[in-house]
Amino acid sequence: MHSARDLLLLYFFTGVGLNARFSDLIAGGRPFLVLLTLTLVFLVIRSVVAGGGTALLGLPAGFSILLGSASLVGGHGTTIAWAPTISTRFGLANAMEVGIASATLGLVIASILGGPIAAGAVPLITTAGYGVKRAAHWACRQYGSKRAMR
Repeated sequence: MHSARDLLLLYFFTGVGLNARFSDLIAGGRPFLVLLTLTLVFLVIRSVVAGGGTALLGLPAGFSILLGSASLVGGHGTTIAWAPTISTRFGLANAMEVGIASATLGLVIASILGGPIAAGAVPLITTAGYGVKRAAHWACRQYGSKRAMR
């Protein structure tokens, strides 16, 4: 059964996005739609890779949730919130440990990849004399956007 902590964690992480206003989303324009699309594409890719990996390795099906979206998108907090439910539903005694390990590995890999990417991109933007708006235009041109931000 769920403890009060687990239930409150589920409510908290479910309610985080409730503060978003549709007008704020529309104000993001094309860059927001590009970011949203990329996020959804990578969410699906992560889930497919996690499901395929668990099937290929013969792991229980519940691990695909913990190795994919719950830990890599939601992070440690979402993993802690969902691990008891996944453990109960799929009979996985070590669901919390697997999810936390996956979330930690995701952070480490993101740090390893993100640091060099940012270290390479920031000097290019700042040495070219770009301000924030010009940097956004530069990023749109560099990454394939047909129209720069307005």
